[in-house]
Amino acid sequence: MRLAKIYFCLISFLIIHPLIGQERCATVEYNQELNIVTQGIYQITSFEKWMQNKIRERKSSSVLNQIQGEQVYTIPVVIHVIHNNESVGFGSNISESQINSQIEVLNEDYRRLNFDTINTPEIFKPMAADIRIEFKLAERDPNGEETNGILRVAGTQNEWNATSSQDNQELKSLSFWPPEDYLNLWVTTIANDYLGYAQYPITELPGSVPPFDRETDGVVIHYRAFGSILKGNFPHLYSNFNRGRTTTHEIGHFFGLRHIWGDIIGCGGTDYCDDTPDAEDFHYSCSNIDPFTCGSEDMYQNYLDYSYDACMNIFTIDQSERMRIVLENSPRRKSLLTSKGILPPDDYDIAMEIRDIISPANINCEAELFPAIVVQNIGNTEISSFDILLTLEQNEYIINYTDYIIPPGNSSLLELSDEIGTWLLDPGQYYFKVGIRNPNGVDSINLENFDKEKYFLSDGTQDVAPSIERFTDLDFSNSLWSVYNPDNDLTWTLENTPVDNQNNIAASINMYNYDSLGAEDWLISPVLDMSMAPDANITFNYSYSLGDSNGDILALRVSTDCGESFPYIAFSAQGSEIETGSANGEWKPFMSSEWKKGYVDLGNFAGMQDVRIAFVTTNLNGNNLFLDDLETYVTGFTKDISLSDNSLLVHPNPSTGSQFYVSVQTEERQQVTFQVIDMNGKTVYSKYFDNVLNQTFEFDLAGHSRGIYIIRATGDTFNQVERFYLDR
Repeated sequence: MRLAKIYFCLISFLIIHPLIGQERCATVEYNQELNIVTQGIYQITSFEKWMQNKIRERKSSSVLNQIQGEQVYTIPVVIHVIHNNESVGFGSNISESQINSQIEVLNEDYRRLNFDTINTPEIFKPMAADIRIEFKLAERDPNGEETNGILRVAGTQNEWNATSSQDNQELKSLSFWPPEDYLNLWVTTIANDYLGYAQYPITELPGSVPPFDRETDGVVIHYRAFGSILKGNFPHLYSNFNRGRTTTHEIGHFFGLRHIWGDIIGCGGTDYCDDTPDAEDFHYSCSNIDPFTCGSEDMYQNYLDYSYDACMNIFTIDQSERMRIVLENSPRRKSLLTSKGILPPDDYDIAMEIRDIISPANINCEAELFPAIVVQNIGNTEISSFDILLTLEQNEYIINYTDYIIPPGNSSLLELSDEIGTWLLDPGQYYFKVGIRNPNGVDSINLENFDKEKYFLSDGTQDVAPSIERFTDLDFSNSLWSVYNPDNDLTWTLENTPVDNQNNIAASINMYNYDSLGAEDWLISPVLDMSMAPDANITFNYSYSLGDSNGDILALRVSTDCGESFPYIAFSAQGSEIETGSANGEWKPFMSSEWKKGYVDLGNFAGMQDVRIAFVTTNLNGNNLFLDDLETYVTGFTKDISLSDNSLLVHPNPSTGSQFYVSVQTEERQQVTFQVIDMNGKTVYSKYFDNVLNQTFEFDLAGHSRGIYIIRATGDTFNQVERFYLDR
């Protein structure tokens, strides 16, 4: 959308129509912001190229097209009412009847059962479509328990900014169900007079499913535009947006539809549907409008325009095709069709399952392991005894619980070390599996289907920042960095990687031959003590070729709890963004020109004690990736400064003020004494620093005259001298 022109248009429009106070949709702005966060995943051009290919495939398979076209799809919906502490039925804590009225509207609009189809102009009736999509409030929650599909949570702020990534993350984290199984629909108070917005779908192409966008996937609607006044007494609904069509509009976006005027001012915009006429602009109101622009009659009755609810009444055949293609192919849309969310809970008499593995975590900092799990009674009978079957590597343990009461539907945390003691593990990766057997002495169903398993890493290696990892050995056990391989398949290795005919070893991962699409592999730093660091950053050398296939993803994640969790993504890039050379097959660099230097600012983590950094690849069968010379710093200036071992640099030189900086890189961590000596041989400044490795230090010669000075830095294995000029 051309924002400047849109805003000008809105200002002009409001002068003429002062009663309009709401901006209908924030979907375009929201997804523009999301596209930045996800490194271009939500680019319209790539999505539309995929869509056109799918349309051609669909038309070339007439039998499949006919079968799929006749099938009615049912979507499980969960409504998250994020309110401002009102009682149920008041203000933003809307009533269940208002929610039900909205579900009714959706089922009418998407099946073309809405009473106002008679208002569709004759010229457009041949294009009108029954989308054959229906919506149903979830009957089963993610834990398999009974639900009415409505959750109510008090918000942490009075209103939410649609275009703020932080607001969206916070809002949706308050109440969230897996988007693979439910259409998450948040009803709340949206700031800046927006009525709603949705997250666009993505393609199933490799590289289109980043790990950092699922937690926000769904639709957000202002509570004053949710539901229909034709189906109940809901007086707080906006007067012109009171028939539930805002939700119809936004779910259209959720299934891949664009605004019918193409989000530009002037003719020539497109929504990529041939049967929605070109329009010069969006339409407000239902009257006093010019319905004829760009040489044809405008379809302002379309649900993807901005018209008032009262004059919306049509989806078209091409829009139907787009939505069904998305629903049949797009990740987190296709899986909705097989969700158990629309089914009543399973009716087991006696049954239990592992709900979650609390410990071990994916990455465990301590050598001592205290296994802990959550179990749930998913049957109709009270459980009083059961066995836990536990596997660590090849060792199996059976733990018997008797007189341990778990009522139907209830969960319980079991700290298994109370029964089997504490495990002391050497550093490395381990296999862990846990299951339940013999609840109340009976295996009435195959409980192996409910077992949970995982691979986890035990490693608490510690280091102090600054740090350097050169990878001088082919065995990771001789490195402070470690590898976590969640699928126990191909992962990071160390290999000989000569550079300009000089011997060199680098970390590499072979994604050229990696069959497991979407698999993540982790190269993890030791636990870094940055408590004394005034600043922090990391530089690294990388080499990668996009080749003839897809682009893999490289991300840098940060943990502040010793590696138990990695919630921070400090860097993410894909494909051409990290390409350093080209290859007609497997990539391996041989020249220094085929390497580049990466830099990531870690200043937000300076002053923290238990920091871990992880380079995480997402395999998309692109090509091999190499990393080397991983250097963490606790001072700035590292982005543009590269030093070899046992070197010193004074900058700026000459210095135009009393302040200047000295960057050093020693072979090993040591105490270094710095002296500043004038041309008469007099030491005018002297100071020593502990644990010097690769750092930058600030000096100030205020009160000293201009002229030439000598910097001398001396340590156990470090002795460097450099001349600089103080030009004051």
